Amino acid sequence: MRGGAAVLAVLLALLFAAPAFAQNLPASCRTLHVVDNGWHAGVIIAARDFAPARFLGSDYFKGKDWLEFGWGDAGFYQAKEISAGLALRALFWPSEAVMHVYGFNGAPMRVFGKNKVVALRLPDAGYRKLLDGLRGGFARGSGGRVMPLKRGLYGRSHFYRGTGSYSVMRTCNTWIAEVLAAGGVAVDPDDAARSSDLMWQLRRLPADGCPRPVPADNK
Repeated sequence: MRGGAAVLAVLLALLFAAPAFAQNLPASCRTLHVVDNGWHAGVIIAARDFAPARFLGSDYFKGKDWLEFGWGDAGFYQAKEISAGLALRALFWPSEAVMHVYGFNGAPMRVFGKNKVVALRLPDAGYRKLLDGLRGGFARGSGGRVMPLKRGLYGRSHFYRGTGSYSVMRTCNTWIAEVLAAGGVAVDPDDAARSSDLMWQLRRLPADGCPRPVPADNK
């Protein structure tokens, strides 16, 4: 009888402990990617999650599976040719910011190169906060509409007027790190001035409740 009582006690303990354990597990995990473009890092999410036609007020990205988002200095980011003067001005004279959006099809690691991309996973709540952070990067004009500026850097891409200002203390990569951190990614924006700094942090993240995928993206 003692043995049976002990087994019953263990089963009851597990039964009542189960809800507590369940609260620590995410309901589901969502995949996103971060890409190193050299000067700028970008966040890549599924286009359907951002709903570009509704948010951007245009069908420009219709038919695209993925969207890559970048933020940066209006002059430097949109320049056709990069000069030392542009770089210095962007760093030391706080200036207006722009958002860059690129729509594409195909696995991110295949499109950009697997050595330039890190795949991350977030619980639903963190992913929603990350989406809010990306949307918050767009400035709005009359009627609350986003403000398109010009065609983007490559492929199906476009620039939009952004919020905030760019400086040596808050670079394009710092902004990306802030958006990731708001979503629950354990990165330090103060140590992410360069894209290489940010990617170094991301590649060393410990495993958590949303393990990194082992995707077909690598193929």
